[in-house]
Amino acid sequence: MATTSPGTATAVATHGNGTAFVFVPNLCNAACAFCYVQPGLSRAAHASKLVLRRARVAAEALAALGFREVRFTGGEPTIFANLPEIIEPFLDSGLRYRVLTNAIDIEAQLPFFGHHPPERFTISVHDTTDPSSTFGVPISPGRWAENRRRLASISEVEATFVLSDAAHEESVVHHAIGELADDGVRHIKLILENSHQQDAEIFSKVAGNLRKEWGASFKTFRFTETRALICKLPDRAFPSIDLGHGAVYACCVQVGDRHLPSGHFSTFTADVDAARNAIGSVVTSAMAFRAAFLPCSGGSRFCPIALDQ
Repeated sequence: MATTSPGTATAVATHGNGTAFVFVPNLCNAACAFCYVQPGLSRAAHASKLVLRRARVAAEALAALGFREVRFTGGEPTIFANLPEIIEPFLDSGLRYRVLTNAIDIEAQLPFFGHHPPERFTISVHDTTDPSSTFGVPISPGRWAENRRRLASISEVEATFVLSDAAHEESVVHHAIGELADDGVRHIKLILENSHQQDAEIFSKVAGNLRKEWGASFKTFRFTETRALICKLPDRAFPSIDLGHGAVYACCVQVGDRHLPSGHFSTFTADVDAARNAIGSVVTSAMAFRAAFLPCSGGSRFCPIALDQ
Protein backbone atom coordinates (compact mmCIF):
# COMPACT_ATOMS: atom_id res chain seq x y z
CA MET A 1 0.00 0.00 0.00
CA ALA A 2 1.24 3.48 -0.80
CA THR A 3 2.24 5.67 2.12
CA THR A 4 0.25 8.68 3.27
CA SER A 5 1.86 12.08 2.75
CA PRO A 6 2.55 14.23 5.84
CA GLY A 7 0.22 16.88 4.42
CA THR A 8 -2.69 14.45 4.12
CA ALA A 9 -2.07 13.06 7.60
CA THR A 10 -2.14 16.58 9.01
CA ALA A 11 -5.34 17.34 7.11
CA VAL A 12 -7.02 14.25 8.54
CA ALA A 13 -6.01 15.15 12.09
CA THR A 14 -7.00 18.80 11.70
CA HIS A 15 -10.00 18.74 9.39
CA GLY A 16 -11.69 15.56 10.52
CA ASN A 17 -10.24 15.34 14.02
CA GLY A 18 -9.39 11.78 13.04
CA THR A 19 -13.10 10.91 12.81
CA ALA A 20 -15.22 9.86 9.83
CA PHE A 21 -18.89 9.01 9.42
CA VAL A 22 -19.79 5.75 7.71
CA PHE A 23 -23.27 5.71 6.17
CA VAL A 24 -24.82 2.26 5.72
CA PRO A 25 -27.16 1.81 2.71
CA ASN A 26 -29.99 4.32 2.99
CA LEU A 27 -32.77 2.25 4.58
CA CYS A 28 -34.52 2.91 7.89
CA ASN A 29 -37.32 1.48 10.04
CA ALA A 30 -38.63 4.98 10.80
CA ALA A 31 -40.00 7.86 8.72
CA CYS A 32 -38.85 11.03 10.50
CA ALA A 33 -39.99 14.09 8.55
CA PHE A 34 -36.81 16.06 9.31
CA CYS A 35 -34.34 13.40 8.09
CA TYR A 36 -32.25 15.03 5.36
CA VAL A 37 -31.07 11.79 3.73
CA GLN A 38 -34.69 10.64 3.18
CA PRO A 39 -34.12 6.87 3.50
CA GLY A 40 -36.33 4.14 2.15
CA LEU A 41 -38.60 2.48 4.72
CA SER A 42 -37.67 -1.08 5.71
CA ARG A 43 -37.93 -3.07 8.93
CA ALA A 44 -35.06 -5.40 8.01
CA ALA A 45 -32.16 -5.39 5.58
CA HIS A 46 -29.04 -7.31 4.59
CA ALA A 47 -25.87 -5.66 3.31
CA SER A 48 -24.74 -7.03 -0.05
CA LYS A 49 -21.30 -8.48 -0.78
CA LEU A 50 -20.48 -5.25 -2.62
CA VAL A 51 -21.30 -3.16 0.45
CA LEU A 52 -19.18 -5.45 2.63
CA ARG A 53 -16.30 -5.18 0.18
CA ARG A 54 -16.60 -1.38 0.28
CA ALA A 55 -16.56 -1.53 4.07
CA ARG A 56 -13.30 -3.50 4.07
CA VAL A 57 -11.68 -1.13 1.58
CA ALA A 58 -12.89 1.97 3.43
CA ALA A 59 -11.65 0.61 6.76
CA GLU A 60 -8.15 -0.02 5.43
CA ALA A 61 -8.06 3.32 3.64
CA LEU A 62 -9.22 5.31 6.67
CA ALA A 63 -6.72 3.58 8.94
CA ALA A 64 -3.90 4.23 6.46
CA LEU A 65 -4.85 7.91 6.35
CA GLY A 66 -4.61 8.23 10.12
CA PHE A 67 -8.29 8.19 11.08
CA ARG A 68 -8.90 6.91 14.60
CA GLU A 69 -12.69 6.61 14.87
CA VAL A 70 -15.74 5.95 12.70
CA ARG A 71 -19.39 6.67 13.45
CA PHE A 72 -21.94 4.39 11.81
CA THR A 73 -25.16 6.01 10.68
CA GLY A 74 -27.58 5.77 7.78
CA GLY A 75 -30.40 5.07 7.34
CA GLU A 76 -30.58 2.90 10.42
CA PRO A 77 -27.59 0.61 11.05
CA THR A 78 -29.36 -1.79 13.41
CA ILE A 79 -31.83 -3.08 10.78
CA PHE A 80 -28.99 -4.77 8.90
CA ALA A 81 -28.87 -8.43 9.93
CA ASN A 82 -25.17 -8.59 9.08
CA LEU A 83 -24.21 -5.28 10.71
CA PRO A 84 -21.30 -7.00 12.52
CA GLU A 85 -19.79 -7.82 9.12
CA ILE A 86 -19.93 -4.12 8.25
CA ILE A 87 -18.31 -3.02 11.50
CA GLU A 88 -15.68 -5.75 11.97
CA PRO A 89 -13.26 -4.58 9.23
CA PHE A 90 -13.00 -1.21 10.96
CA LEU A 91 -12.26 -2.87 14.30
CA ASP A 92 -9.68 -5.11 12.60
CA SER A 93 -8.03 -1.96 11.24
CA GLY A 94 -7.68 -0.57 14.77
CA LEU A 95 -10.47 2.03 14.56
CA ARG A 96 -12.81 2.89 17.41
CA TYR A 97 -16.50 3.15 16.58
CA ARG A 98 -19.78 4.74 17.57
CA VAL A 99 -23.32 3.94 16.43
CA LEU A 100 -26.08 6.43 15.64
CA THR A 101 -29.45 4.71 16.03
CA ASN A 102 -33.12 5.34 16.73
CA ALA A 103 -33.08 2.34 19.14
CA ILE A 104 -36.45 1.15 17.87
CA ASP A 105 -35.39 -2.48 17.34
CA ILE A 106 -31.95 -3.37 18.66
CA GLU A 107 -32.44 -6.91 20.00
CA ALA A 108 -30.55 -8.72 17.25
CA GLN A 109 -27.48 -6.48 17.60
CA LEU A 110 -27.13 -6.56 21.39
CA PRO A 111 -24.84 -9.63 21.53
CA PHE A 112 -22.36 -8.00 19.16
CA PHE A 113 -22.52 -4.65 20.95
CA GLY A 114 -22.00 -6.45 24.25
CA HIS A 115 -18.86 -8.22 22.99
CA HIS A 116 -17.55 -5.19 21.09
CA PRO A 117 -18.85 -2.11 22.94
CA PRO A 118 -18.79 1.10 20.91
CA GLU A 119 -17.33 4.26 22.35
CA ARG A 120 -20.85 5.70 22.45
CA PHE A 121 -24.39 5.25 21.17
CA THR A 122 -26.18 8.32 19.83
CA ILE A 123 -29.96 7.97 19.90
CA SER A 124 -32.45 10.12 17.99
CA VAL A 125 -35.05 11.33 20.47
CA HIS A 126 -37.99 13.72 20.59
CA ASP A 127 -41.21 12.78 22.33
CA THR A 128 -40.65 9.93 24.81
CA THR A 129 -44.36 9.79 25.65
CA ASP A 130 -45.50 9.46 22.03
CA PRO A 131 -42.45 8.39 19.98
CA SER A 132 -44.63 7.32 17.04
CA SER A 133 -45.43 10.99 16.39
CA THR A 134 -41.77 11.59 15.51
CA PHE A 135 -40.73 8.26 14.06
CA GLY A 136 -43.83 7.90 11.90
CA VAL A 137 -44.18 4.21 12.77
CA PRO A 138 -45.86 2.39 15.67
CA ILE A 139 -43.59 1.96 18.69
CA SER A 140 -44.26 1.22 22.34
CA PRO A 141 -42.92 3.96 24.65
CA GLY A 142 -42.15 1.31 27.27
CA ARG A 143 -40.22 -0.88 24.88
CA TRP A 144 -38.30 2.08 23.52
CA ALA A 145 -37.35 3.18 27.03
CA GLU A 146 -36.13 -0.33 27.80
CA ASN A 147 -34.01 -0.29 24.64
CA ARG A 148 -32.40 2.97 25.74
CA ARG A 149 -31.57 1.49 29.13
CA ARG A 150 -30.10 -1.64 27.54
CA LEU A 151 -27.81 0.43 25.37
CA ALA A 152 -26.81 2.55 28.39
CA SER A 153 -25.78 -0.65 30.18
CA ILE A 154 -23.25 -1.32 27.39
CA SER A 155 -21.76 2.12 26.62
CA GLU A 156 -22.39 5.80 27.19
CA VAL A 157 -25.48 7.13 25.41
CA GLU A 158 -25.99 10.53 23.82
CA ALA A 159 -29.48 11.73 22.89
CA THR A 160 -29.99 14.06 19.93
CA PHE A 161 -33.12 16.18 19.52
CA VAL A 162 -33.94 17.87 16.20
CA LEU A 163 -36.23 20.85 16.86
CA SER A 164 -38.33 22.56 14.21
CA ASP A 165 -40.67 24.56 16.47
CA ALA A 166 -38.75 25.16 19.68
CA ALA A 167 -41.36 27.37 21.35
CA HIS A 168 -44.05 24.69 21.12
CA GLU A 169 -41.70 21.75 21.66
CA GLU A 170 -40.04 22.98 24.85
CA SER A 171 -42.38 21.19 27.26
CA VAL A 172 -42.15 17.91 25.31
CA VAL A 173 -38.36 18.08 25.22
CA HIS A 174 -38.23 19.07 28.90
CA HIS A 175 -40.20 15.96 29.84
CA ALA A 176 -38.11 13.75 27.57
CA ILE A 177 -34.83 15.00 29.01
CA GLY A 178 -36.04 14.07 32.49
CA GLU A 179 -36.80 10.53 31.33
CA LEU A 180 -33.44 10.26 29.60
CA ALA A 181 -31.62 11.22 32.78
CA ASP A 182 -33.42 8.36 34.54
CA ASP A 183 -32.51 6.01 31.67
CA GLY A 184 -28.80 6.60 32.17
CA VAL A 185 -28.25 8.87 29.15
CA ARG A 186 -25.11 10.96 29.73
CA HIS A 187 -25.03 13.46 26.86
CA ILE A 188 -27.66 15.77 25.31
CA LYS A 189 -27.52 17.52 21.94
CA LEU A 190 -30.20 19.90 20.60
CA ILE A 191 -30.18 20.60 16.84
CA LEU A 192 -32.19 23.29 15.06
CA GLU A 193 -33.68 21.76 11.93
CA ASN A 194 -32.19 23.43 8.85
CA SER A 195 -35.44 24.60 7.26
CA HIS A 196 -36.29 26.61 10.40
CA GLN A 197 -33.21 28.79 10.65
CA GLN A 198 -35.44 31.87 10.83
CA ASP A 199 -36.37 30.68 14.33
CA ALA A 200 -32.77 30.76 15.56
CA GLU A 201 -33.35 33.31 18.32
CA ILE A 202 -36.26 31.37 19.81
CA PHE A 203 -34.35 28.10 19.54
CA SER A 204 -31.30 29.54 21.32
CA LYS A 205 -33.45 30.86 24.16
CA VAL A 206 -35.27 27.54 24.61
CA ALA A 207 -32.05 25.52 24.39
CA GLY A 208 -30.37 27.82 26.89
CA ASN A 209 -33.27 27.45 29.33
CA LEU A 210 -33.19 23.67 29.03
CA ARG A 211 -29.44 23.55 29.58
CA LYS A 212 -29.72 25.83 32.61
CA GLU A 213 -32.27 23.49 34.18
CA TRP A 214 -30.84 20.13 33.13
CA GLY A 215 -27.17 20.70 32.33
CA ALA A 216 -25.92 19.50 35.72
CA SER A 217 -27.63 16.13 35.17
CA PHE A 218 -25.47 15.25 32.16
CA LYS A 219 -21.79 15.13 31.25
CA THR A 220 -22.39 17.37 28.23
CA PHE A 221 -25.36 19.45 27.11
CA ARG A 222 -24.80 21.14 23.73
CA PHE A 223 -26.92 22.84 21.08
CA THR A 224 -26.63 24.43 17.65
CA GLU A 225 -24.62 27.65 17.68
CA THR A 226 -26.74 30.30 15.93
CA ARG A 227 -25.00 33.57 16.84
CA ALA A 228 -22.69 33.67 13.81
CA LEU A 229 -21.91 31.97 10.53
CA ILE A 230 -19.90 28.96 11.65
CA CYS A 231 -19.16 26.44 8.94
CA LYS A 232 -17.15 23.47 10.13
CA LEU A 233 -15.93 22.42 6.69
CA PRO A 234 -12.63 24.35 6.69
CA ASP A 235 -11.51 22.96 10.04
CA ARG A 236 -13.49 20.24 11.81
CA ALA A 237 -16.13 18.76 9.57
CA PHE A 238 -16.67 15.00 9.44
CA PRO A 239 -15.59 13.32 6.19
CA SER A 240 -18.22 10.72 5.33
CA ILE A 241 -18.22 7.38 3.55
CA ASP A 242 -21.40 6.27 1.78
CA LEU A 243 -21.19 2.47 1.57
CA GLY A 244 -24.37 2.21 -0.47
CA HIS A 245 -22.90 4.20 -3.36
CA GLY A 246 -19.16 3.86 -2.85
CA ALA A 247 -18.75 7.60 -2.30
CA VAL A 248 -16.89 9.96 0.00
CA TYR A 249 -18.05 13.44 1.03
CA ALA A 250 -16.17 16.27 2.70
CA CYS A 251 -18.81 16.60 5.43
CA CYS A 252 -21.68 14.57 6.87
CA VAL A 253 -24.27 17.25 6.03
CA GLN A 254 -23.42 16.91 2.31
CA VAL A 255 -24.19 13.20 1.97
CA GLY A 256 -26.56 12.49 -0.90
CA ASP A 257 -26.10 15.91 -2.53
CA ARG A 258 -25.19 15.34 -6.16
CA HIS A 259 -24.68 19.04 -6.94
CA LEU A 260 -21.57 19.74 -4.90
CA PRO A 261 -18.64 21.82 -6.14
CA SER A 262 -15.57 19.97 -7.37
CA GLY A 263 -13.50 18.65 -4.51
CA HIS A 264 -16.33 18.00 -2.06
CA PHE A 265 -17.29 14.58 -3.39
CA SER A 266 -15.62 11.56 -4.96
CA THR A 267 -16.33 7.92 -5.66
CA PHE A 268 -14.03 5.09 -4.64
CA THR A 269 -13.43 1.58 -5.97
CA ALA A 270 -12.55 -1.75 -4.40
CA ASP A 271 -8.86 -0.85 -4.55
CA VAL A 272 -7.50 0.28 -1.18
CA ASP A 273 -4.92 2.70 -2.59
CA ALA A 274 -7.50 4.29 -4.89
CA ALA A 275 -9.93 4.65 -1.98
CA ARG A 276 -7.22 6.17 0.20
CA ASN A 277 -6.39 8.69 -2.52
CA ALA A 278 -10.06 9.58 -3.06
CA ILE A 279 -10.71 10.12 0.65
CA GLY A 280 -7.47 12.01 1.19
CA SER A 281 -8.14 14.27 -1.78
CA VAL A 282 -11.62 15.22 -0.57
CA VAL A 283 -10.35 15.95 2.94
CA THR A 284 -7.45 18.14 1.82
CA SER A 285 -9.52 19.96 -0.82
CA ALA A 286 -12.28 20.81 1.64
CA MET A 287 -9.89 22.63 3.94
CA ALA A 288 -9.12 25.15 1.20
CA PHE A 289 -12.71 26.33 0.74
CA ARG A 290 -13.88 29.59 2.24
CA ALA A 291 -17.31 29.95 3.83
CA ALA A 292 -18.64 32.19 1.06
CA PHE A 293 -18.21 29.38 -1.45
CA LEU A 294 -19.42 26.46 0.63
CA PRO A 295 -22.38 24.47 -0.71
CA CYS A 296 -24.36 24.97 2.48
CA SER A 297 -23.94 28.76 2.46
CA GLY A 298 -26.89 29.49 0.17
CA GLY A 299 -29.79 30.28 2.49
CA SER A 300 -27.94 28.99 5.57
CA ARG A 301 -26.79 31.30 8.34
CA PHE A 302 -25.13 28.63 10.46
CA CYS A 303 -24.27 24.95 10.51
CA PRO A 304 -26.40 22.45 12.47
CA ILE A 305 -23.33 20.46 13.52
CA ALA A 306 -21.53 23.54 14.90
CA LEU A 307 -22.44 23.28 18.57
CA ASP A 308 -22.29 25.80 21.41
CA GLN A 309 -19.88 24.51 24.02
